[in-house]
Amino acid sequence: MRVAAQNVYYNASVDAGLKGSDQLPARFDKCIEEFYALCDQIELNLKVALDCSNLASSSQRYTPFTVSANKSDASGPTETHNYTQYISTVKLQVQHAKEIHDSLTKAARTVNECE
Repeated sequence: MRVAAQNVYYNASVDAGLKGSDQLPARFDKCIEEFYALCDQIELNLKVALDCSNLASSSQRYTPFTVSANKSDASGPTETHNYTQYISTVKLQVQHAKEIHDSLTKAARTVNECE
């Protein structure tokens, strides 16, 4: 809005003969492009924040219990995971972390390409 107002004021001043055309104000299209680039960055950050939130809730849901030291612990309290369950959960979490890393890398490339 500020840039648009400056452009209108500048054009009115040039039309009235108060200013020459040597002092050009900021270009509106460049400012709009920067604004949309910032909006894209905000959108990417919100997507990453949503992924992190989903990861945290999944982590809380799938690993709220302690892990049993025995690999084949069929008996015992129900508040523990056996080792094989824990390993499969960790593999899923590593896979998800890799997906987040890939998303961040892709977002960084996209931002660098826009500049």
